[in-house]
Amino acid sequence: MTVLQCNQVSKIINGKAILKDFSFSIQAGEIVGLVGPNGAGKTTLMRLMTGLSRISAGSIHIKEMDINKQFVSYIREIGAIIETPLFYPYLTGFQCLKYYSKLRSVHNDRLKEVVSLLGLTDAIHKKVKTYSLGMRQRLGIAQAILAEPALLILDEPFNGLDPNGVAELRNILKKMAAGGTAVFLSSHTLNELEAICDRAILMSEGRLIQIKDIRIQEAGDFSNMSLSTSDDVKAMALIKTHFTKVDVKRDQVIRLNQIHFDVFTDILLLLKTNGIKVIHMKEEKNTLEETFMTLLGGGKR
Repeated sequence: MTVLQCNQVSKIINGKAILKDFSFSIQAGEIVGLVGPNGAGKTTLMRLMTGLSRISAGSIHIKEMDINKQFVSYIREIGAIIETPLFYPYLTGFQCLKYYSKLRSVHNDRLKEVVSLLGLTDAIHKKVKTYSLGMRQRLGIAQAILAEPALLILDEPFNGLDPNGVAELRNILKKMAAGGTAVFLSSHTLNELEAICDRAILMSEGRLIQIKDIRIQEAGDFSNMSLSTSDDVKAMALIKTHFTKVDVKRDQVIRLNQIHFDVFTDILLLLKTNGIKVIHMKEEKNTLEETFMTLLGGGKR
């Protein structure tokens, strides 16, 4: 089921297009990452999705509810942290969550469940002003998921978390997705996005550059392959003769760059037919960071 649908969304400020014709969707139970350099428009997009800023053109729907026409129903389906979560420093963590739970008619049992889930039990009755950055981040996430939203939006959720906290948050988000919650998050920690996301949206200068499927690589995709054979010199000669359009190089191994799966299968058959044994072969997938840097021409994250 489609939880979120953005269609041709644009944001114009003082005559400048900050976001341009941005379209994508998020399914129930899916974790989608948002990647882009500073100033790409990531936070602007999230502010538009949460109604903190109005769209200039296009449409945004959650469960077919229009953000402009059905805003109250729309916003009740969202839990979000945009930029740094803020709380009343003189209240305890429990008092902050209790106040919010009353606004959303959340039962006490759910509040206790979330406190335990986020590892806040020992600190929940301490004043927020004593919390570390990581603890405030946990409290913010607790508030965001308290009312069991259909869509969870998190802007840089790994900020301030130690390695254990990062691992715990990753598990929490996976559990939520397994329960049907759609999760949308941005992060500069690209290896974390790669570890948790089903897809990643790459953007730059307010435009969508690519949507990368992280979990599944279909047979029709192009890949970089490396292989070693019983006779690399002969193998290279055969490949260059019979597959003139294939980008092939040889150092310690034979490298086939951006080769289609079907073509690679034909090459293996050619080598076998000519008595050449394949000793080792490996698919060399680009990491999310490599893809991102390539698409942006080596620009900064």
